[in-house]
Amino acid sequence: MPKEPLCIVGTGKVAQALIKNLKAYYLLHITSPSEDRAQELAEKYGINHIPYGNPLPHGRVIIVRKDADIEKTSEEISQFAPFTSHIHMSGMLSSDVLSSEKRCSMHPIMSITPDTSFQGVLFAVEGHIDICTDIIDALGGKYFQIDTEKKAIYHTALVFISNFTALNTLMGLALLREVGTLPPEIVDSVRNLSYTSIDNVLKYGKDGLTGPAARGDHETIEIEASLLDGFLRELYILQSDVIYKLHSGGGDNSEKDDSSKI
Repeated sequence: MPKEPLCIVGTGKVAQALIKNLKAYYLLHITSPSEDRAQELAEKYGINHIPYGNPLPHGRVIIVRKDADIEKTSEEISQFAPFTSHIHMSGMLSSDVLSSEKRCSMHPIMSITPDTSFQGVLFAVEGHIDICTDIIDALGGKYFQIDTEKKAIYHTALVFISNFTALNTLMGLALLREVGTLPPEIVDSVRNLSYTSIDNVLKYGKDGLTGPAARGDHETIEIEASLLDGFLRELYILQSDVIYKLHSGGGDNSEKDDSSKI
């Protein structure tokens, strides 16, 4: 049975990961305003290159470009390939930015590299999801549906979980290096501390937060904040204040609870 055509629009790491994971299941094409790069990837992965602006096979396109370029790209494709359905993989944007009659977004909850496997990965989908669920199945992923108007808050949640957690780890490692020469085992210790802390809040919610702010230990917070400068000091104070308030303004021993939403 002939493979169904599927066109990848973009040349970045997400495009490459999709090509590697989908080429066995679909007749893949690639197109992009970055013509030379698209041609290079087509030759590298043994798929068909279509010059940008030329007619595309009737079917579906997956737009994997920067968020700022997705809407314009969809509009352009609708001009030279008017019968295609459009899919994008942005975390923040909904399918409403797409110009095609049938459109959806599919966003994997993971960080992607060109070598990423999507096996077992959970995708958030919205819009006309029937045009993307078979692609997720082919990738070996799973999916759940969200309301289109909730897409931005969905991605904001992931920024807190992923980017801000990673940033705090990076800042903590920078401070640890000021202590002196660190043993190789420090990497595993930091990883274990991070994973354990995350597991605690997944299991206990706000009560899984520990440390001086959760205890209401203001003296420790003041001493440690005084050792920091600039944005690092601001970051420490702000997050300590949030943790303290989540513990109802009185540390671990407070009987008042104003944080029922957490």
